[in-house]
Amino acid sequence: MEKTMSDQAPVLLDPRKVRRNNEVTVDLLDGTFVKCRKEDMTLLLFEGRLPMPMLLAVQKMIDMPSASPAQRVEALGDGNGKVLLDVLREHACRVTLQPIITMRDDSNPTHLPVDYLDTQRLMLIWNATAVVPMVTPIEAATFRDGERPDAVDAVPDVAPVPEIPQRLDPADVELITG
Repeated sequence: MEKTMSDQAPVLLDPRKVRRNNEVTVDLLDGTFVKCRKEDMTLLLFEGRLPMPMLLAVQKMIDMPSASPAQRVEALGDGNGKVLLDVLREHACRVTLQPIITMRDDSNPTHLPVDYLDTQRLMLIWNATAVVPMVTPIEAATFRDGERPDAVDAVPDVAPVPEIPQRLDPADVELITG
């Protein structure tokens, strides 16, 4: 006889196990390590704490391991350096469990002010802990190509196709971040 959901005893979520599975040790490439937890970037985007253009810029820089520092800064775009640094610093403070990293020096000798970490270390922490859902253009195209049972024609064959308004050039659009 096949078991159904109602036949099985409910399994409670074990907070200790979830925490262990979410922890990573990050090698800072200088013989030191930090213990961190992973963080889902989608939640930060939905909460408005991380602007999408900045998330894409950070990920673009990380995806360029052989690029020079100048090429990475160029990939980031004009005027985003301070915002990038703020995002990386805030992220390191949120996700690092040991040692505790703070935004400001709180005079606690066991805490580390984030200003003591260089950009390379901040990016290593980001790369190991930021859960960034990525969908490539190929995956998106593959998803759209498949037949779906609920698919319907967008425009009936007999209806005229409406004229498409002229698209805006991205250079003419001012981004508002906040």
